[in-house]
Amino acid sequence: MKKNKVSINQPYFFPYIGYYQLLFNSDIFVIYDDVDFINRGWINRNYIRGNKDERIRFTIPITKLSSVKKINELSIYNVDSFSNKFEKTLKQYYSKALNFSEVFELIRYALKTDSISECATRSLEAVNDYLHLNKKIVKSSINFDNTVNIHGAERIYEICKLTNATNYVNLIGGTNLYKFDEFEKRNIKLNFLQTKSNNNFSFIDLLMNKSKNEIINELQNFSLL
Repeated sequence: MKKNKVSINQPYFFPYIGYYQLLFNSDIFVIYDDVDFINRGWINRNYIRGNKDERIRFTIPITKLSSVKKINELSIYNVDSFSNKFEKTLKQYYSKALNFSEVFELIRYALKTDSISECATRSLEAVNDYLHLNKKIVKSSINFDNTVNIHGAERIYEICKLTNATNYVNLIGGTNLYKFDEFEKRNIKLNFLQTKSNNNFSFIDLLMNKSKNEIINELQNFSLL
C-alpha cells in the first residue's frame, strides 16, 4: 500500500495561504468536519483586500450558531442573500483583477450549498482543480465515521493509521496539541508548516491577482519544522 503524507484540518471558506500550503504539501487532505464548531473562529469568515490594502472582513452567516454542534451540522443562513451581497463586494474590489471571471465562478460554485461544511470543502476542492494540484481530499464524517467516538489526538493517530500515513503535517499553530515522540511511537514523522508568505488575506486575493504559476510558487514558500 502506498505510503502517504497526510494533513487533517477543519474546513474553512477560502482561508489564508497556509491552509492551501498544507494541501500542496499533502498526498491526502482530510476535511475534519465532524468536530465541534468554534464560535468566532475563522471557518466562515476572513478578509479580502480593499482599496489601499484595506482589510475588508466578510462573514458567512450561520443558522442557530452553536458551539455544541458539529461543523457538518450547521447551515448557512439565507445563502442566496449572502452570495448576492458577497458577489457585489467582490466586483467592487476585484472586477479589474487578472483572473476575476474564473475565480468569481469558483466562489459562486462554492456558495451553491447551504451547508457551511460543504461550502468550505468546495472552496478547497475548487482550488485543487483550478491549480491542477491533484490532491486527494476526503471528509472525516464520510471516510472515517467509524472513528467519531475516538477523541483528541487519539483520533488523529487512528486516521493516520487508516490513511497509511508516514508523515503528518499540521499548521504551526498546532505545536501545543501534538508531540513529536507520540507520532514517532507510531512510525509517523510529525511536521509543522509555517508559511513564509506575507499575504494574510483570504486566498481569494491571490487567486484573483496572480497567474497559476505565480500561485504555485507562493504555495511552495513555506518551511517545515
